[in-house]
Amino acid sequence: MLPPNAQQNCEVHEQDCPFRLSDKDRETCQKVSEGRKYPVYRARVLLGVDAGETDQNIATTFGISPQHVVFLKRQYGTKGLDGTLYKKAKEVYNAILSDRQREECHQASKESGSYWKARRACILLKVDAGETDMSIAKKIGCSTEYVQKLKRRLKEDFDVALYGKPSNRTKKIYHVRLTPEQRDTCRKIKGLKNVLTTIKNRASILLKADIGWTDKNIAMAVECSLQLVEKVRKRCAEGFDVALYGKDRNASRPDRKRLDSKQEDEIVDLWLSDPPEGHKKWTTRLLAEKANVSHTTISKLLKKAKSQGE
Repeated sequence: MLPPNAQQNCEVHEQDCPFRLSDKDRETCQKVSEGRKYPVYRARVLLGVDAGETDQNIATTFGISPQHVVFLKRQYGTKGLDGTLYKKAKEVYNAILSDRQREECHQASKESGSYWKARRACILLKVDAGETDMSIAKKIGCSTEYVQKLKRRLKEDFDVALYGKPSNRTKKIYHVRLTPEQRDTCRKIKGLKNVLTTIKNRASILLKADIGWTDKNIAMAVECSLQLVEKVRKRCAEGFDVALYGKDRNASRPDRKRLDSKQEDEIVDLWLSDPPEGHKKWTTRLLAEKANVSHTTISKLLKKAKSQGE
């Protein structure tokens, strides 16, 4: 039961705390009161007080004490609407989006070229609808901290919230500009079945980089690492064939040479002979130094000789 002097105390507080919602706050409260989330009853209490109802009637309607109604009125006078509707400072309801901003978010959410911009647009639309940070984070698949960061950016500037902060880094040095013939080559390679997956991925990276996709979006679309995208860009500056098919390993090692049948026989005979002083047997690296080839080539040759001998 309420104390006998509860009504008297409430009337005194009503005189001490004159209450009137601004037009913007009234519109926000009406929008919040139509939902089903946490601050609904607080918004309805504020609307009831703004309509001129007494604290006792409001308390009876919502099943709360008249002192709590007075507390919300005082909160509005000291902390504003956001501090009254939400307990935590992080749960701040941002200003409602304008029609132009809402339309821009709807268009950005449907774009397939920029994944992160579409994701930010969906979050801003849900914030505008009055959803809580937790529900938005679960639906979008992100953290509540990320939602709160976008809300803070929205309070500063809409463009920063949707498109992100401009980067301070220097622009890319390696830009991809393909000729029509090179684009046709990449498209044909993507449609072939008997081509290595790595070459197909490089063709996809070159096509997407040519139309202006960012490295992050290319990496997500092709399902490769960011380092691979950067490497393909860099190689494209050296040449289209180098970027698409990779570097010729033999060309980078002019001191290495291929073996003919005569040289292979000489290496096998050397392997079967007595090892040099200080060594128990011929190793692949010793033979590689004598023949001026790589030790992997010697390993393959000896493996081939053993299989033929069996």
